[in-house]
Amino acid sequence: MQVIINGGGNHFLLRGYEKVFTTAKFGGQTGAAVSKVVFDQLVYTTVCYVPVYQLGTRMLRGKSFSEAYQGMEAAYIDSVKTSWAVMGPGQMFNFMFVPQHLRVAFVCLVGLTFNTGLAALSCLVDSPRPHAPKTSD
Repeated sequence: MQVIINGGGNHFLLRGYEKVFTTAKFGGQTGAAVSKVVFDQLVYTTVCYVPVYQLGTRMLRGKSFSEAYQGMEAAYIDSVKTSWAVMGPGQMFNFMFVPQHLRVAFVCLVGLTFNTGLAALSCLVDSPRPHAPKTSD
């Protein structure tokens, strides 16, 4: 899933950010970087990336769309929090210090960590909880 979404999609997405969130409009490099991260985390990640990732991975594991949707709903808030904790700082570093031609590669590296966290959350939500062993009195 990451190759499909992050590879090609981020190539165009990150270039679009450079055109829209320019340093001239947003008060220098820091203002532009903060604007890119805020848009990325509040719009792109929460509305596009997390739902597509959660639905896609569940459907690849053989779940029906309705089962995948229910799992996505259960994992959505934790997935967004994980994104804010991992991808937010990663993207800030990316927009501040990484040359533009290396940004997709860098975000894919950070995304590997993020997607590992999402996969773990997905498995926790989808797996039945083990019952505590019964003790005899």
